[in-house]
Amino acid sequence: MNVNEFFQAYNGKPIDFDGSWGNQCVDLYRQYCKEALEVIKQSPGVLGAYQIWNTYRKDDFDQIVNTPEGIPQVGDVIIWKKASTLPFGHVAVFKEGDVNTFLSFDQNWPTGSYCHFQNHSYKNVLGWLRPKNLIINPTPVTDDHTQIDLGEPWGIMELHEIRSTLNNQAERIAALENNHP
Repeated sequence: MNVNEFFQAYNGKPIDFDGSWGNQCVDLYRQYCKEALEVIKQSPGVLGAYQIWNTYRKDDFDQIVNTPEGIPQVGDVIIWKKASTLPFGHVAVFKEGDVNTFLSFDQNWPTGSYCHFQNHSYKNVLGWLRPKNLIINPTPVTDDHTQIDLGEPWGIMELHEIRSTLNNQAERIAALENNHP
């Protein structure tokens, strides 16, 4: 499953990965690691999301500190520090944004909410973890029966038909060139 498929699969739904404490932001992070990042093993257990910043698996992620110029990439794991309004910190998955605000895939922000897209500023963001093996949109698999719309006058053709048509055109061009000095 790629990151966009993960967003689609869980948007509006709860995730309780560990079966404890209900639907928490860390549950979304762990489900994301399992399904969208498949080969990544789970990091150690934490009491608060902010602890992921120090317990993440270095073989699987690059850690990027939040700076005024930094912008995460789709699929990066955003981590908030512990603060008076965030006693456990927070973790979410980046979708899009700029240096001022961003949209991420969250659970339990606001408290009790299921998975959804949420706007944020960078206030209290420690930084993000960039997965080393993230597939955003996989390369489509093609074969001789893959259909491609070539527009007028050819319309939709399968790859083997396109190859055959091009070969026929090449033969016609060669024949024309042989007949005209």
